[in-house]
Amino acid sequence: MKLFAIADLHLDGGAGKPMDVFGPQWAGHCDRIFGLWRETVGEGDVVLIPGDISWAMRFGDALPDLNAISELPGKKVLLRGNHDYWWSSLTRMRAALPEGMALIQNDAVDIGPAVIAGSRGWSLPASADFTAEDRKIYEREAIRLNLSLAAAKRLSGGVKPIIAMMHFPPMLRGGSPTAFSEALERYGVTRCVYGHLHGSLAWEAGCRGEINGVFYELCSADSLGFKPKLICEFGDGTPRVEDLLKNPDFPYLQPYFYNNALSLRCELSTGTKRSAIRRAREIMDLLMGKTPEAVVFNYHLTDFSDSGPAAKNAFDRPGEAEGVHAGYVKETTRMTRFLLDMQAGYRHLAVKNVPSALAPEDGLVLNNRIICYSDGAGFDTEKLLKLCIDDRFDPDIGFVSFENDCILSVYDDRGGDVIFANEEKFLEFYPKLEPYFLDYDRELMEERRKAAEEKIK
Repeated sequence: MKLFAIADLHLDGGAGKPMDVFGPQWAGHCDRIFGLWRETVGEGDVVLIPGDISWAMRFGDALPDLNAISELPGKKVLLRGNHDYWWSSLTRMRAALPEGMALIQNDAVDIGPAVIAGSRGWSLPASADFTAEDRKIYEREAIRLNLSLAAAKRLSGGVKPIIAMMHFPPMLRGGSPTAFSEALERYGVTRCVYGHLHGSLAWEAGCRGEINGVFYELCSADSLGFKPKLICEFGDGTPRVEDLLKNPDFPYLQPYFYNNALSLRCELSTGTKRSAIRRAREIMDLLMGKTPEAVVFNYHLTDFSDSGPAAKNAFDRPGEAEGVHAGYVKETTRMTRFLLDMQAGYRHLAVKNVPSALAPEDGLVLNNRIICYSDGAGFDTEKLLKLCIDDRFDPDIGFVSFENDCILSVYDDRGGDVIFANEEKFLEFYPKLEPYFLDYDRELMEERRKAAEEKIK
């Protein structure tokens, strides 16, 4: 399934409003949009339409335009724009909408492999002519966006990616964060499409590309040459490990084995750390060959300055005179330098504000995730495995295979968990990993195998 987007169709709606008054590029724009749509979009695809759909003033007058859109290939998800004066009550519109169309207003739509959220948005506080009335609408739209994203989060189940659509740009290029951009980041949105901007000068004003984990794309019709833009392509709907890791709600948290139903627990060693590294290396080779395609770090920053029991357990080294606080500073400095070195050496993505397994009383400040991609360069896996088995090292380290949709997390010299993104890969590797299984959890793993087999029947 392919996901497309195109905003600002500005269909006639019986208003007799010619669009070529805005420039010759708009001449015959409806025929161009419909023709390019049919050439580009398939019946199994989905098209996002983030506002300014029809010039109609009343819903009844907009129906001919909506019917014309419904006859085009693909499922359509619609959002209100600032010129959609015909937009009325949801109950009335949904009762009369043609088949294959969905509306978003304070809610979200599950399209199968992803969940779509959104809100119209409004002018931004950084705009020169931003008024007190604008601020009221801006704040109301921020509430609506948060309602939609909360609904999307529930629908996603912490597994499906959330994609947002807005009519107005959620942030200006090089501008300050807004209530919209902050909400998109907080809910772990992977992509956001928007329209509203017309003409080459205006196109440059909107945010573009990846900003704090969200990828922004302008899709106003004239900026696309009136051809629906391909946003992303999904496979057969099977969850993929990369999408899961990018989602802050994915429960990739210790204990991994108990937090993920599609996971297996392997025993590494009851002897030396060297034998544990060797056995971990065997499991890694089985899952991902000589080198993983990515390494993921779960790390948390905590405040142990009160020298409580947690601080002593974590940082107070026997024989070190400098004490708990100095030990904490040394450890966090070591961790920070290591993470910066990894990010400097590899393309990376930060996923912020991941829910934590720690309770607030444990002193949690931040829990984040960094994904470093090998891009064919490879990693020093021996060094990374040694760090995993060194129980003084924080953060947690996971080794990722995109091909086999799995993560190997070596949590210490005794064991490691393998987390799979889908039932197919879980069942494929179950017999291959069985010789490494930890006997204590074998019964639970067998139950999971049976459940996975039942699900894919």
